[in-house]
Amino acid sequence: DIGETWVGLELDMVQFREGKEVYKLRSTDDVFAALEDNIVTLSTMKASKYFVVFEQPIIAWEQKLALVSEVIEIVSKVQTSWMYLENIF
Repeated sequence: DIGETWVGLELDMVQFREGKEVYKLRSTDDVFAALEDNIVTLSTMKASKYFVVFEQPIIAWEQKLALVSEVIEIVSKVQTSWMYLENIF
């Protein structure tokens, strides 16, 4: 079940520097692997002749997964920029 996958999935975060309450994403591999698997599952469901019955939940999950993907990508970009600038200042 797609919902169970995301309930049990945790972000791999580590402390950025000793003594600071700042954390960073270490790896997003598990998140993107789950995203890919779930997107394939939803695509398969959309190809089914029973799609009409499950249309609303499938579309809702597609939107949620797209949002997760976008947020993780933005966080990664911001984190990379912040870590670069943090060393300068």
